[in-house]
Amino acid sequence: MAINRIESTNKVIPSRSIQQKEESKQEITQKENKKKLILTLAGLAVVSAGAIALLSKNKAPMDLSLDEFKKSGQFNLGFANYKNKPFTGKINVIQGKDKFILEYNKGALVESSKYKDQIINKKKVYKTNNGIKTIEEYSYNTKGKEFLWKTTAIKKDEISSQYKNLFWNIDLHSSVKKQQDGSFLSTKEIVDIGPKSNSLRINTINTKTNEVLDKKLVLIKNKIKQEPIIRKTQNDITTINGKVKAKTTKTVDKEGNRIITVDYGSNKIKTITIAKDGTRTETKNYRDLLDL
Repeated sequence: MAINRIESTNKVIPSRSIQQKEESKQEITQKENKKKLILTLAGLAVVSAGAIALLSKNKAPMDLSLDEFKKSGQFNLGFANYKNKPFTGKINVIQGKDKFILEYNKGALVESSKYKDQIINKKKVYKTNNGIKTIEEYSYNTKGKEFLWKTTAIKKDEISSQYKNLFWNIDLHSSVKKQQDGSFLSTKEIVDIGPKSNSLRINTINTKTNEVLDKKLVLIKNKIKQEPIIRKTQNDITTINGKVKAKTTKTVDKEGNRIITVDYGSNKIKTITIAKDGTRTETKNYRDLLDL
Protein backbone atom coordinates (compact mmCIF):
# COMPACT_ATOMS: atom_id res chain seq x y z
CA MET A 1 0.00 0.00 0.00
CA ALA A 2 1.34 3.37 -0.96
CA ILE A 3 1.91 5.72 1.82
CA ASN A 4 1.42 9.47 1.03
CA ARG A 5 4.05 11.91 2.39
CA ILE A 6 2.64 14.16 5.05
CA GLU A 7 3.86 17.80 4.79
CA SER A 8 4.25 19.90 7.86
CA THR A 9 1.72 22.71 8.38
CA ASN A 10 4.48 24.91 9.85
CA LYS A 11 6.11 26.72 6.92
CA VAL A 12 9.56 28.16 7.27
CA ILE A 13 9.59 31.95 6.43
CA PRO A 14 12.81 33.17 4.91
CA SER A 15 14.85 35.54 7.12
CA ARG A 16 14.84 38.19 4.32
CA SER A 17 11.05 38.57 4.59
CA ILE A 18 11.28 39.11 8.35
CA GLN A 19 13.91 41.81 7.89
CA GLN A 20 11.78 43.67 5.33
CA LYS A 21 8.80 43.74 7.66
CA GLU A 22 10.93 45.04 10.54
CA GLU A 23 12.30 47.82 8.31
CA SER A 24 8.76 48.75 7.25
CA LYS A 25 7.70 49.02 10.90
CA GLN A 26 10.69 51.24 11.67
CA GLU A 27 9.87 53.55 8.74
CA ILE A 28 6.26 53.88 9.92
CA THR A 29 7.42 54.61 13.49
CA GLN A 30 9.94 57.22 12.25
CA LYS A 31 7.28 58.93 10.15
CA GLU A 32 4.86 59.03 13.09
CA ASN A 33 7.57 60.43 15.39
CA LYS A 34 8.52 63.03 12.79
CA LYS A 35 4.85 64.05 12.48
CA LYS A 36 4.52 64.36 16.26
CA LEU A 37 7.72 66.48 16.39
CA ILE A 38 6.41 68.83 13.71
CA LEU A 39 3.09 69.25 15.56
CA THR A 40 4.94 69.84 18.84
CA LEU A 41 7.21 72.48 17.32
CA ALA A 42 4.24 74.17 15.69
CA GLY A 43 2.47 74.25 19.04
CA LEU A 44 5.53 75.73 20.75
CA ALA A 45 5.74 78.38 18.05
CA VAL A 46 2.14 79.42 18.72
CA VAL A 47 2.72 79.50 22.49
CA SER A 48 5.94 81.51 22.05
CA ALA A 49 4.19 84.01 19.79
CA GLY A 50 1.43 84.40 22.36
CA ALA A 51 3.95 84.82 25.17
CA ILE A 52 5.85 87.46 23.22
CA ALA A 53 2.61 89.32 22.49
CA LEU A 54 1.66 89.16 26.18
CA LEU A 55 5.05 90.42 27.28
CA SER A 56 4.87 93.20 24.71
CA LYS A 57 1.42 94.18 25.93
CA ASN A 58 2.44 94.09 29.61
CA LYS A 59 5.94 95.52 29.23
CA ALA A 60 7.37 97.57 32.08
CA PRO A 61 6.40 101.28 32.15
CA MET A 62 8.98 103.69 30.73
CA ASP A 63 11.42 105.47 33.02
CA LEU A 64 12.72 108.59 31.26
CA SER A 65 14.62 111.76 32.04
CA LEU A 66 12.85 115.03 31.24
CA ASP A 67 15.12 115.58 28.22
CA GLU A 68 14.38 112.06 26.92
CA PHE A 69 10.66 112.64 27.30
CA LYS A 70 10.79 115.99 25.49
CA LYS A 71 12.34 114.38 22.39
CA SER A 72 9.07 112.60 21.54
CA GLY A 73 6.62 113.87 24.16
CA GLN A 74 4.81 116.98 25.29
CA PHE A 75 2.61 118.29 28.10
CA ASN A 76 -0.85 119.70 27.40
CA LEU A 77 -2.60 121.26 30.42
CA GLY A 78 -0.85 118.79 32.69
CA PHE A 79 -1.65 115.80 30.44
CA ALA A 80 1.42 113.94 29.14
CA ASN A 81 1.59 112.51 25.62
CA TYR A 82 4.51 110.47 24.32
CA LYS A 83 4.77 109.55 20.65
CA ASN A 84 1.19 110.75 20.20
CA LYS A 85 -0.10 108.39 22.89
CA PRO A 86 -1.03 108.95 26.57
CA PHE A 87 2.14 108.43 28.56
CA THR A 88 2.46 105.73 31.22
CA GLY A 89 5.68 105.74 33.18
CA LYS A 90 8.02 107.99 35.15
CA ILE A 91 9.75 111.25 34.28
CA ASN A 92 12.87 112.15 36.27
CA VAL A 93 13.75 115.83 36.75
CA ILE A 94 17.03 117.00 38.31
CA GLN A 95 17.28 120.47 39.88
CA GLY A 96 20.61 120.93 41.65
CA LYS A 97 20.71 118.48 44.56
CA ASP A 98 16.98 117.84 44.26
CA LYS A 99 15.41 115.09 42.19
CA PHE A 100 11.73 114.97 41.25
CA ILE A 101 10.00 111.82 40.01
CA LEU A 102 6.70 112.41 38.20
CA GLU A 103 4.62 109.26 37.68
CA TYR A 104 1.93 109.16 34.98
CA ASN A 105 -0.80 106.67 34.15
CA LYS A 106 -2.41 106.96 30.70
CA GLY A 107 -1.32 110.59 30.50
CA ALA A 108 -2.58 111.67 33.93
CA LEU A 109 -0.23 112.62 36.77
CA VAL A 110 -0.84 110.19 39.66
CA GLU A 111 2.16 110.77 41.91
CA SER A 112 5.08 113.17 42.35
CA SER A 113 7.99 112.72 44.74
CA LYS A 114 10.85 114.96 45.76
CA TYR A 115 14.24 113.58 46.80
CA LYS A 116 16.92 115.67 48.48
CA ASP A 117 20.41 114.17 48.61
CA GLN A 118 18.81 110.90 47.36
CA ILE A 119 16.42 110.80 50.34
CA ILE A 120 12.69 111.28 49.79
CA ASN A 121 11.21 114.15 51.79
CA LYS A 122 7.94 114.98 50.01
CA LYS A 123 5.31 113.13 48.03
CA LYS A 124 1.95 113.99 46.46
CA VAL A 125 -0.72 111.55 45.33
CA TYR A 126 -3.35 112.72 42.82
CA LYS A 127 -6.82 111.16 42.65
CA THR A 128 -10.13 111.94 40.92
CA ASN A 129 -13.48 110.71 42.20
CA ASN A 130 -16.92 111.85 40.98
CA GLY A 131 -15.37 114.83 39.24
CA ILE A 132 -13.53 116.00 42.39
CA LYS A 133 -9.75 116.01 42.23
CA THR A 134 -7.90 115.44 45.48
CA ILE A 135 -4.22 115.87 46.27
CA GLU A 136 -2.74 114.06 49.25
CA GLU A 137 0.58 115.46 50.49
CA TYR A 138 2.95 113.30 52.50
CA SER A 139 6.05 114.23 54.45
CA TYR A 140 8.70 112.21 56.27
CA ASN A 141 10.17 112.44 59.76
CA THR A 142 13.86 112.10 60.62
CA LYS A 143 13.50 108.31 60.70
CA GLY A 144 12.00 108.23 57.21
CA LYS A 145 8.47 107.41 58.40
CA GLU A 146 5.77 108.67 56.04
CA PHE A 147 2.76 110.62 57.29
CA LEU A 148 -0.13 112.45 55.61
CA TRP A 149 -0.14 116.12 56.55
CA LYS A 150 -2.35 117.82 53.94
CA THR A 151 -5.34 116.95 51.75
CA THR A 152 -6.68 119.32 49.11
CA ALA A 153 -10.02 118.96 47.30
CA ILE A 154 -10.48 120.79 43.99
CA LYS A 155 -14.07 121.47 42.92
CA LYS A 156 -15.55 123.70 40.23
CA ASP A 157 -15.89 126.84 42.38
CA GLU A 158 -13.78 125.98 45.41
CA ILE A 159 -10.39 124.67 46.44
CA SER A 160 -10.24 123.60 50.08
CA SER A 161 -7.41 122.12 52.13
CA GLN A 162 -7.09 120.43 55.48
CA TYR A 163 -3.60 120.26 56.91
CA LYS A 164 -1.96 119.39 60.19
CA ASN A 165 -0.12 121.93 62.30
CA LEU A 166 2.69 119.67 63.49
CA PHE A 167 3.75 121.96 66.33
CA TRP A 168 0.34 121.77 68.05
CA ASN A 169 -0.82 118.54 66.37
CA ILE A 170 -4.17 120.03 65.29
CA ASP A 171 -5.95 120.22 61.94
CA LEU A 172 -6.35 123.56 60.17
CA HIS A 173 -8.25 124.61 57.05
CA SER A 174 -7.80 126.97 54.12
CA SER A 175 -9.90 127.63 51.03
CA VAL A 176 -10.34 129.67 47.88
CA LYS A 177 -14.04 130.02 47.03
CA LYS A 178 -15.84 131.79 44.21
CA GLN A 179 -18.33 134.40 45.39
CA GLN A 180 -21.68 135.36 43.83
CA ASP A 181 -20.15 138.47 42.23
CA GLY A 182 -17.54 136.31 40.50
CA SER A 183 -14.65 137.28 42.77
CA PHE A 184 -12.73 134.79 44.88
CA LEU A 185 -12.40 134.77 48.66
CA SER A 186 -9.18 133.27 49.99
CA THR A 187 -9.14 132.29 53.67
CA LYS A 188 -6.96 130.33 56.05
CA GLU A 189 -6.80 129.48 59.74
CA ILE A 190 -3.99 130.82 61.93
CA VAL A 191 -3.10 129.54 65.40
CA ASP A 192 -2.45 131.81 68.38
CA ILE A 193 -2.23 131.31 72.12
CA GLY A 194 -5.59 131.06 73.88
CA PRO A 195 -6.64 132.64 77.20
CA LYS A 196 -5.78 129.47 79.12
CA SER A 197 -2.61 127.40 79.26
CA ASN A 198 -4.38 124.44 77.63
CA SER A 199 -6.17 126.36 74.87
CA LEU A 200 -5.44 127.76 71.43
CA ARG A 201 -7.21 130.46 69.48
CA ILE A 202 -7.80 129.74 65.79
CA ASN A 203 -8.50 132.78 63.65
CA THR A 204 -9.87 132.53 60.13
CA ILE A 205 -8.46 135.42 58.12
CA ASN A 206 -8.91 136.89 54.65
CA THR A 207 -5.49 136.29 53.10
CA LYS A 208 -5.76 139.42 50.93
CA THR A 209 -6.62 141.88 53.70
CA ASN A 210 -5.61 139.94 56.86
CA GLU A 211 -9.10 140.70 58.19
CA VAL A 212 -10.23 138.26 60.89
CA LEU A 213 -13.46 136.62 59.70
CA ASP A 214 -13.98 134.10 62.49
CA LYS A 215 -12.53 133.05 65.86
CA LYS A 216 -12.74 129.86 67.87
CA LEU A 217 -11.06 128.30 70.89
CA VAL A 218 -9.60 124.80 70.87
CA LEU A 219 -8.61 122.86 73.97
CA ILE A 220 -5.45 120.78 73.88
CA LYS A 221 -4.44 117.89 76.12
CA ASN A 222 -1.15 119.25 77.42
CA LYS A 223 -0.42 122.65 78.80
CA ILE A 224 1.59 124.96 76.60
CA LYS A 225 5.20 124.98 77.75
CA GLN A 226 7.12 125.60 74.56
CA GLU A 227 7.39 128.85 72.68
CA PRO A 228 4.33 129.23 70.43
CA ILE A 229 4.49 130.03 66.73
CA ILE A 230 3.55 133.70 66.52
CA ARG A 231 3.11 135.21 63.09
CA LYS A 232 2.85 138.98 62.79
CA THR A 233 2.63 141.43 59.90
CA GLN A 234 3.51 145.01 60.68
CA ASN A 235 4.68 147.80 58.37
CA ASP A 236 4.58 145.28 55.50
CA ILE A 237 7.08 142.99 57.24
CA THR A 238 5.93 139.50 58.24
CA THR A 239 7.74 137.82 61.12
CA ILE A 240 7.46 134.41 62.77
CA ASN A 241 8.61 134.40 66.38
CA GLY A 242 10.49 137.62 65.72
CA LYS A 243 12.35 136.39 62.64
CA VAL A 244 11.65 138.07 59.30
CA LYS A 245 9.74 135.76 56.97
CA ALA A 246 8.88 138.17 54.14
CA LYS A 247 8.94 141.83 53.15
CA THR A 248 6.05 143.30 51.16
CA THR A 249 5.98 146.38 48.95
CA LYS A 250 2.86 147.85 47.31
CA THR A 251 2.74 150.08 44.24
CA VAL A 252 0.26 151.20 41.57
CA ASP A 253 1.21 151.10 37.87
CA LYS A 254 0.16 153.50 35.10
CA GLU A 255 -3.02 151.52 34.36
CA GLY A 256 -4.13 151.75 37.97
CA ASN A 257 -3.37 148.12 38.81
CA ARG A 258 -2.15 147.39 42.33
CA ILE A 259 1.19 145.58 42.43
CA ILE A 260 2.13 143.66 45.58
CA THR A 261 5.67 142.28 45.73
CA VAL A 262 6.56 139.73 48.43
CA ASP A 263 10.29 139.14 48.99
CA TYR A 264 11.07 135.92 50.90
CA GLY A 265 14.83 136.36 50.67
CA SER A 266 17.30 134.08 48.86
CA ASN A 267 16.08 135.67 45.59
CA LYS A 268 12.57 134.25 46.05
CA ILE A 269 10.04 136.86 44.97
CA LYS A 270 6.29 136.62 44.41
CA THR A 271 4.36 139.33 42.56
CA ILE A 272 0.60 139.77 42.92
CA THR A 273 -1.25 142.02 40.47
CA ILE A 274 -4.79 143.18 41.31
CA ALA A 275 -6.55 144.81 38.35
CA LYS A 276 -9.22 147.51 38.62
CA ASP A 277 -11.97 144.91 38.16
CA GLY A 278 -10.59 142.87 41.08
CA THR A 279 -8.91 140.22 38.92
CA ARG A 280 -5.92 138.79 40.75
CA THR A 281 -2.88 137.24 39.06
CA GLU A 282 0.19 135.85 40.74
CA THR A 283 3.69 135.16 39.44
CA LYS A 284 6.92 134.06 41.10
CA ASN A 285 10.51 133.59 40.04
CA TYR A 286 10.88 130.21 41.74
CA ARG A 287 9.09 126.93 41.28
CA ASP A 288 8.68 123.70 43.17
CA LEU A 289 7.56 120.89 40.87
CA LEU A 290 5.54 119.48 43.73
CA ASP A 291 3.24 122.50 43.30
CA LEU A 292 1.80 120.75 40.25
